[in-house]
Amino acid sequence: MGEIEELRRRIEALEAQVSQVVEQQTTTQNLAVGSDRDVAAL
Repeated sequence: MGEIEELRRRIEALEAQVSQVVEQQTTTQNLAVGSDRDVAAL
C-alpha cells in the first residue's frame, strides 16, 4: 500500500506542476500578444 500512496503523491505533484506550466504559458502568450499590438501601433 505504501508504494501506491507514493505514486498517488507523485501524480498529484505532477498535476500541480502541469497546472502551473499551463498558467505560465497563458501569461506568456498574453504578454506576447500585447507586445505584438504595441509594435504594430508604432
